[in-house]
Amino acid sequence: KSVLLDHKLTFNTTLYLMNIKNYQQSLSVLNEAATASTGTPTYVTTTGNVPKVQAKGVEIDSVYVGIPHTSIRLSAAYNDARYKEFTNSPQPVENGNLTGAAAQNDVSGQQLAGAAKWTGNLGIDYRVPVSEKFMVTFSPDHWLTMHSCSVAHPIPDSDSTRIMQVIATYSRAPV
Repeated sequence: KSVLLDHKLTFNTTLYLMNIKNYQQSLSVLNEAATASTGTPTYVTTTGNVPKVQAKGVEIDSVYVGIPHTSIRLSAAYNDARYKEFTNSPQPVENGNLTGAAAQNDVSGQQLAGAAKWTGNLGIDYRVPVSEKFMVTFSPDHWLTMHSCSVAHPIPDSDSTRIMQVIATYSRAPV
């Protein structure tokens, strides 16, 4: 963590490596009773443990307050989260109705479902005093998520998600 430029810039960086055992996720398991009664292998989806998952990456977070009445925030993250061992993942929904598609899928080495590869946020707060006791604040924010995976489909999506938000508030000025 660093404070620079005469306390006008705060810059934080985090590196991480997590090895997770028994990560809970949806699993496809053989329903022995249904299989015995129909003679056809029947699988059900249930919550179970993924033997091994690994997440590694870097996060940055910064705030600049060197412009009067303004703070600028920037954060970004790279997250490489992968199944290290997951041989009985349920098939993605779009493969479920394919003739001959196996009920289970080996996704070992693939990106973890629901984990975005890249995320970022840019925000600005502009505070305007309107009297000794009150101020108006404008806060536009922009979020970006890229290369995320859905829970049902553990293959990275090619789309990114962008969200823009603008908030205006009228409040008492800090004492």
